[in-house]
Amino acid sequence: MTRKEIKEIVFRTFTDVIADDEAVITENSSIMDDLDMDSIEMQEALSDLEEEFDIEIPDADAEKVVTVGDVVDYIKENV
Repeated sequence: MTRKEIKEIVFRTFTDVIADDEAVITENSSIMDDLDMDSIEMQEALSDLEEEFDIEIPDADAEKVVTVGDVVDYIKENV
């Protein structure tokens, strides 16, 4: 799977979780600050991505991702 394909799925997932079709999501978007996600929404998004890509994102790794691009990179490295 290409990085571009992963990026599209990640962006769609975050858009679905925050339920804001007008939200502007970029790779530099801070998940907690720019997207205004709380920890529950973040866990929901990561859970959805784990299912989508058939991977497990340990809590220790989840705490390290700050931007949407970090999530894309993490998935690219682990699929």
